[in-house]
Order: sequence, then C-alpha cells, then structure tokens
Amino acid sequence: MNMKKADLFFLGILLPLDFLILISAAITAYFLRIAEWSPWGPNWRPILFEQSLPFAHYLEMVLLAVLVLLVIFALAGLYRPRIYRGHFIKEFFQIAIAISAGFLILLLYIFLSQKFFDSRFILLAAWLLAIGLVGLARTLMRGLQNYLVSRYNFGIDKVLLIGNDRASAQIKYWAGKLPQRGYRIVKQLVDLDLTQIEQLMINSRIDAVILANLDFPYQKLLALIDFCVERRLRFQFSPSLLQTPLETSPQHDLSKYVLGGARKGWFLTGQGAVSHIETDTLGTVPLIEIKKTPLDGWGKIVKRVFDIIFSFAFLIIFAPVILITILAIKWDSVGPIMVKLKRVSQGQEFGLYKFRSMIKNAQQYKLNLMVFNERADGPLFKMKNDPRITRVGRFIRRHHLDETTQVFNVIKGQMSLVGPRPHEPEEVARYQKNHRQTLFLKPGITGLAQINGASDLSFEQEVKLDTYYIENWSLGLDLKILARTFVKFFRDSGAA
Repeated sequence: MNMKKADLFFLGILLPLDFLILISAAITAYFLRIAEWSPWGPNWRPILFEQSLPFAHYLEMVLLAVLVLLVIFALAGLYRPRIYRGHFIKEFFQIAIAISAGFLILLLYIFLSQKFFDSRFILLAAWLLAIGLVGLARTLMRGLQNYLVSRYNFGIDKVLLIGNDRASAQIKYWAGKLPQRGYRIVKQLVDLDLTQIEQLMINSRIDAVILANLDFPYQKLLALIDFCVERRLRFQFSPSLLQTPLETSPQHDLSKYVLGGARKGWFLTGQGAVSHIETDTLGTVPLIEIKKTPLDGWGKIVKRVFDIIFSFAFLIIFAPVILITILAIKWDSVGPIMVKLKRVSQGQEFGLYKFRSMIKNAQQYKLNLMVFNERADGPLFKMKNDPRITRVGRFIRRHHLDETTQVFNVIKGQMSLVGPRPHEPEEVARYQKNHRQTLFLKPGITGLAQINGASDLSFEQEVKLDTYYIENWSLGLDLKILARTFVKFFRDSGAA
C-alpha cells in the first residue's frame, strides 16, 4: 500500500469515527445531568426537563445536530487528505472552531423555536466533551498512522529524487527526519535521464518522483511529467529555487508557468492534457504535485461506495432478467454461461465477466477475421456481422444484457460503474503514447464514449472523450452519464 492509498484508508476512518465520538459526547452529557451517580445529577440541582425531554427525543435531536456538525467539519477542511498529519495545535483549533460554530447554530435554533429543553449544563458539557474527545481521537489517529509508517513502513512511497543541490539536500534531510510522512528516497539522480529512470522502475519499484529543481531543458521537463502521468507515478517538484531572481530561459519560463498554473489549479503537460495541482510541505520544503485527475481523497471514497451500493441494488432488481438470460444461453449453444475476458485496468490485467454471446472458444478465430476489422484507425477490433455471435448472443448484445455481469467486477474493485472503456491487452500493447492516459482510472461499465455511440466513434474520438472524463471527473458528471445510459438503454438498443 503506497502513501496515497494509506491516506485514503485513514481518511475513510475519520468520518464514522467523528460521528461516533460526537454521539457519545452528547449521550455522556445527558447522563451526567440525569444519573444518580453523577455529581451534576439530581442531587446537585433538581431536574426540570425530564418530562419534556425523554432520551429517545433527545437522541433524535442529537443525530440531526451531529449531521450538521459533520457538514461544518467538511467545510472547515477537517476531511482533506493528510489533515491529520498537520500541526496538532492548528488542527485542535480547527476542531474547536467548527464545533463552536455548530453549537452557535444549535443555540440559535433553540432561541427561535422556543420548544427545546431548558438545560444549559447539557449544552455546555456536550460542547466541551465534543471538543476534547474529537481532539483526542484525532491525536491518537495521527499517532497510530505515524507509528505504522515509521515502524512498519505502512503506506510509504518509494521516491526517486532528481537533482543535486541545496533543495535536494533539504528534501533528503526532512524525509529522514520525518519518517512518518512516508517518503523513502530509494535513489537520487543528478541528471534527468528518462532511460535510466525507466530502468530503475524495472529493477526497483518506484511510487513517486520528486524533482528538486527545474534547472533542466524545457523538453526534458515536459517529457518527465508525461512519463510520470503514463505510469501513474506521483510527480512532485520543489519551487524553492524560484525564490531567487529568474533569468530569461525556457526552463524559467516553465517555472513561472507552473506556479501560475498552481495558483489557478491547472497545468498543461507536453501532450496538452489538463492536470490539477496539490500543494504540500515536507518539513520546510514546499512541494507541488501535478495530478492527472481531480478524483482524489473523498471523491475516490464516495465513488467506490456509490459503485458498491448501486451494484448490489442492480443485482437485486435485475435478478429475474439475469436468471432468464442464463437459461437462454444454456439452451441456445454449447459452452459456459459466462466468459472471463482479459482486459486492462490501470495497467494491470484482470478478468472481465460477460455473459457468453459467441460460440465456444471464439477468441481463437479472431486472427482469421482481422481482415474484416471495421476499426482500422486504432488498435480495437470491431466487426458488425461477426459470424462468431450466437442467436441469443445477438439479442443480449443488442439489449446490453451481456454486460450486466460486469457489476461483479465493480464489486471486486476491478472496474467502476463509470469510466473509460476496458480494452484488451493486445489492444493496449498497440497504444500510442497519448492513448495510455486512458489507463489512469479504472475502466467503467459505461462512460462518455459509450453514451456517445462508441461503436460509431473513431478510436481517437473515443480516447478524447475518455481523457475529458479523467481530467474533469465529478460525482455530478458520473450521475449524468448514468442517467443518459439508462435513457439509451430503453430508447436506443444499439447505442453501446
């Protein structure tokens, strides 16, 4: 597990953890006031709200208040990736301010509604307990992650450092001084040599590349960025040298351009692909990361949760259709009900599940049919009247029923509901340089190419649509693609 996956793991724990802690703080405050054993119970002061605020009603109010607090936490930036690695005092004040803002909203509601309960103690106790317990939990979470990273190398990045100057020396110093940050420098290169870097990737697995300075030829810098994008390597660079006066040269022009792009949130690679910027610090060294897609942090978590929930719901709703399809395939021709086709997901082969729509062992006849390929513009094979397709196979393809089993790939994490089209290893091997960027995300059952008539698109048009999706991902875009997929499913049976 590299650093990005480890960040997502701990980030995913924070939301349910905060939810449980805030609920616990509110319940504890309630029983501190009404319990006989409590020094602030009935013996301290008579309880006047016992009839008007039974525990069940109080719990309903608490659940609503906690949901509001979690929204405020998100707006305050407490669920950004690696927030739990920040300075404790800064994070504690963020927590205190967020909880205080939530309680001010609650007090305003009490004042305007005039029908809540009259117990200032519960409000005060819940406020203090929430701040203290959430702050303590975040500290323990940070300590646990730091311990796992430092002691067991959990979630580390094996880093290639490029450069041999003061900035690179600082990066090496802070990477060693702060092992909990997860940077492990396995190799340092003085020169920017892509051939040497590629060889190093073969001999020693690398997760990230840090460029200590930009004092290299312009084309080499662009080639390095494209190299990292294609191979899904984290690419970061240190702008520390830019604090000195800039001379007029291509690489310094690039420096200004990169920093300008960082402020605006975008950057152009040598292929003209739009990327996104994330800033970070390692000790006192600022680092800027160029990212291919905005799909990161909570976006990746939400997308995965949405994939799982929707896939299980789909299996339950369409169970009768799936059963009928299984019986029809078995009745129509000899062979397995499902086939497992080789496809590529983020550079790795996996078995894509499909209801069998062709004759048994259809793949071995593909080479003889290549002369009839209707997609000569690219590496994909497409033949409208493929003789290998069975009678039932033609029907389930026309109505896209052969693809329903791909939800099992989604559940296993090999695919997503929405994403680039999955391609065969033989096709991927024939990709040109700009085609490989479509491997950056998991392939999808549907996507921009599919809803725009992928069978009628040229390969280059398909790549452009998939690239646009990667660079402009949002949950809203996923929902729009899914909605259009269902419309096409019922209106246009030959769309995909």
